[in-house]
Amino acid sequence: MAIINKHGSWKWSATIPLNCGDRYWSQDKIRDFQYLRNLSGDALSRMFYTIPALISGGIVTQTAINTVTISPAIGLVKFSTTIPNTFAAIPPSTTTADVVVLVQSTQQTQLAVTAGSSTNYVKLKYLEADGNTRVRSKKAGTYAYENTDSFQFVINNVSPTDYDLVLASFTNSGGTFTIQQYPCTSLKSGNGSCSIGYEALKKSMNVSNEAFGDYSLSNLISGEDNCAFGDHALYTVVTGEGNCAFGRDALRLSTTSDQCAFGTASLGGCTTGGANSAFGFYSLTSCVSGNDNCAFGYRALESNNYSWNCAFGAFSLQKSIGASNCSFGGNSLPLLEAGNGNCSYGNESMATTTNASENSAYGWYALAACETGLHNCAFGSGALSLAKTSEQCAFGYYALHANATGTGNCAYGNCALIVSTGNDNTATGYNSIGATVSGDYNCAYGYNSLSSPGTKTGNTALGTSSLLSCTTGVYNTAVGSGSAYALTTYSRTTAIGYSAEPGGNNQIQLGTASETTYAYGAIQNGSDMRDKTDIVDSDLGLNFINKIKPRRYIFNYREADGKQIEEKKRKRPHYGVIAQEVKSVMDEMKIDFAGYQDSKVNGGSDRLTIGYTEFIAPIIKSIQELSKKVEKLEQGIK
Repeated sequence: MAIINKHGSWKWSATIPLNCGDRYWSQDKIRDFQYLRNLSGDALSRMFYTIPALISGGIVTQTAINTVTISPAIGLVKFSTTIPNTFAAIPPSTTTADVVVLVQSTQQTQLAVTAGSSTNYVKLKYLEADGNTRVRSKKAGTYAYENTDSFQFVINNVSPTDYDLVLASFTNSGGTFTIQQYPCTSLKSGNGSCSIGYEALKKSMNVSNEAFGDYSLSNLISGEDNCAFGDHALYTVVTGEGNCAFGRDALRLSTTSDQCAFGTASLGGCTTGGANSAFGFYSLTSCVSGNDNCAFGYRALESNNYSWNCAFGAFSLQKSIGASNCSFGGNSLPLLEAGNGNCSYGNESMATTTNASENSAYGWYALAACETGLHNCAFGSGALSLAKTSEQCAFGYYALHANATGTGNCAYGNCALIVSTGNDNTATGYNSIGATVSGDYNCAYGYNSLSSPGTKTGNTALGTSSLLSCTTGVYNTAVGSGSAYALTTYSRTTAIGYSAEPGGNNQIQLGTASETTYAYGAIQNGSDMRDKTDIVDSDLGLNFINKIKPRRYIFNYREADGKQIEEKKRKRPHYGVIAQEVKSVMDEMKIDFAGYQDSKVNGGSDRLTIGYTEFIAPIIKSIQELSKKVEKLEQGIK
């Protein structure tokens, strides 16, 4: 809208010639006055679709027979006024323009009403009044224009025009009025209520309601504490209370109380459901009768009509028709249809789930590929992200990431069981069983434990990097940091202690060369006859023992490369036998003696060991043989 000065125009096209100077100053002022007067009214009118409009007050009540009282009123009214149009002639020609103004009145008491049964209207009407008459120079004649205006209440049975602000209509039957109050069709503020928009709060006579937008709260009659912002927001509710609707069609069909909807069509289809909260475009829009749902985000819980669901994030639980599901994150659980009791926290978490129940996913892409699985728990970005089965638990970044078909696995730690496809494995610690591709019944506790690629089954690793290199070994047990670290293919071994390293299959390793093993109480060896066969007297006695060379020595253990380091030589002497010398005796006597062990024989490492308990029987036999010789000698002496 252009600002009016004597070189411009408003609502008409004529301009004032520059050479006229101030001759038309009075006409300029006339036009400027009407423009400025219209400015405030026009600014308010932008909020409304219809003018005239009642802003507040204007309540009509019967005070006596054939009289009414009208409370103070504020409204917007338009009237027609005459203003200069063109200065091509003097005096200028005129035109008619509509001006919107804000009007207000004091209370009107005991206004007379004409008796009769026809419909009467109570109107706030603009009354035209002719203004000053100015004589124009250079040409005979006068130019009349409207300079003053006034407004008054009018009560009659004349149908209102576009320039009448109608407050109420009534019929008068024998002095008794039947009044139809016209609550504000555009903006109303009174009794704690406020509305903006065509037919907003049209029927409400209660307090503490707010409606902004065409038809918002249009059918509310007796409810209180409702807020509606948007076209048709809370349109259907009649007696509900404590509702909040923000957005076109938000809670449009609702008839209940205590619901919140923020966003276009949010909870738009809800009719009898209660205690729902929806924030976002089309969130919970299909919820007709569900209760106690919360939806935050674009199209969150869009298709749901059940109860006790929570969805936070765009598309979260968009297609869900189940109950008791929780979804937090963009596109989390977007395809779930019939499942119940799922919890999903993180963008893309459970992104493809369609008909699964009682799963929990916390983290970006957690359980993203699980379509129909049950009772899975995934905590961490990418945890169980490719899983399609049931009964698995993953806690940590990319834990159990690639296990699409396995079941019964538990992974605790970043990248634990990250590529495993097996079943019933348990991994605790960063990268534990990390690269194991397949295999079942493995347990690993500790950073990098059982983490090498391969297929392995039934192994137990307790400690950082325990069984780290195991690739195809089965049923091994390693307890201690670095225990069985180098074991790759051995099976049925046990390593206990830091860096304890079995030398072959079916071996038990207690500690390393650096430790001394203590025991309170004897270590018992199985010796039940029922567990033995081919029992005969020992053939090894003095003939064997006499060939064995007892030695005194100091330990200097080999390094990984097989070499000895002088600086690592021990100090204390030990007494025992030398494995290679025992083997020479065995070869000489052509016997097999189990006290000598060569790990290489069964595919083990290059390690020779002596089992000293195996010498007990030959020693006993030697003592018995010597005893007999002593007896003979004693008898010879006698």
